[in-house]
Amino acid sequence: MEVPADTTNAFDLDADYTSVLLHHLTHEAGMEHVVLHLGEADGDLLKAPLESLDKRADFLVAGPPCPPWSGCGSHTGLKDARAQVFLRVLEWVFYFAKCGGLLGCILENVVGIKTEKNGFESAADKFLRSLRKYIPEFSWDVRLCMLWII
Repeated sequence: MEVPADTTNAFDLDADYTSVLLHHLTHEAGMEHVVLHLGEADGDLLKAPLESLDKRADFLVAGPPCPPWSGCGSHTGLKDARAQVFLRVLEWVFYFAKCGGLLGCILENVVGIKTEKNGFESAADKFLRSLRKYIPEFSWDVRLCMLWII
């Protein structure tokens, strides 16, 4: 798209692909400013205080763990410890929208996050209700995307 961009606030527990990620972001995507927090110590976003984040975030893209809602996962939703990452990312969305000028976000997950269970609303519906209430200036929606490679 040839739009100037930087990568900040990038967190992941796996540091094994640091060189590939840096190459992609700097050479393929043409980013000059790349700040990565990777590995067990630095990449745990649950331990990163909000004050430590770079507030200059126009767009947030995240793929929090999907096993709490995956068809082959634990099926325990918010009771699954890995769901805390999704909740933390939502906290970041609120923070950046209210304090950092966030313009938009994409939160990627599995279709199961939209599944109602035992008559209770889906996690996606719960999240949307909160997002619409606390960040009404955004137009919140859930989109399903299917990719078929033949």
